[in-house]
Amino acid sequence: MLRKAGWSMAISALAGFMFIATWVYLTEPIKALATPFSTSRPEAFVLDGAMRLARGAPLYQSVAESPTTIHVYNFFAYAIPALAALPFEASPENILLAGRLVSFGTSLALCALLGFWAYRSFASAPAAIFAALLPFYFHDIALTQFFRLRPESAATFFSVAAIMVLLNPTVSIKRIALSAALCGSAFLFKQSFIVAPLAIVAHLIVRRAWRELACFAAAYGGFIAAIMVAMYSSYGSAYFANTIVSMAGNEVQPWVAVEVYAKYFIGNSYGLILALPPALFIAWRLRANNMLLLCYWLVALVWNVYSSGKSGSSAN
Repeated sequence: MLRKAGWSMAISALAGFMFIATWVYLTEPIKALATPFSTSRPEAFVLDGAMRLARGAPLYQSVAESPTTIHVYNFFAYAIPALAALPFEASPENILLAGRLVSFGTSLALCALLGFWAYRSFASAPAAIFAALLPFYFHDIALTQFFRLRPESAATFFSVAAIMVLLNPTVSIKRIALSAALCGSAFLFKQSFIVAPLAIVAHLIVRRAWRELACFAAAYGGFIAAIMVAMYSSYGSAYFANTIVSMAGNEVQPWVAVEVYAKYFIGNSYGLILALPPALFIAWRLRANNMLLLCYWLVALVWNVYSSGKSGSSAN
């Protein structure tokens, strides 16, 4: 009884500390919501694509044309902000605000999803608060990205939702199909969001769930194929030239990124470093019920180390 009370008090204290820290972290990004101009080059590129769609112009243009703007992200990254701004005038200011609110809304939805999962798993309000604040507290290095006109927030929400759908002792075909659709939705925002489907495939292989694996591969593969066919029908080879070929040639130096981020983590994110060993220990102890989460973490670690060293859209 005393052990349970002590554990609850520790979680409550940590959740309270994270709430205060998160409020401090959020002040600057919230100010950025209403900034009437692009705050980074990638945000300006997304704004350009959303403006083109809002005005009825083609999004993906031939890279051989001059002048041209290469739009490296997938279709939803530009279409959703343009749709969100439809009730208003299609001005840069309105599309910026609408797109940032989409990022803000999906970030809050991600927090709510994690909090709901934690409460259902542990029946503890402090644990739910702790889980809900994790995206903000542990991502302070890139917190403003959650509120910019960018595709990462929405893609992260759909990726995590795809994993959460399968965190169930019995996985039905309906859940497999829904998870595949959520993974495909993340891909529709940004094509580098492939960690969730890879982790699900690895998890199903470890479980030797061959029927579920075949269903997921068919559903996800069909979703991606449908996207490719739709984009090719609308934009021809310009879609592939913008979203795949242009990024494939960018330089990759993961060791340089590891060196840069390691210095930041050691100097500023000691909370994340201290939390990692007990988190891994708990994940390993609970691996029978949370193997999918462990697979997701391992695949995400490898992919993020690699992709953090790749030149992004600013290089295009």
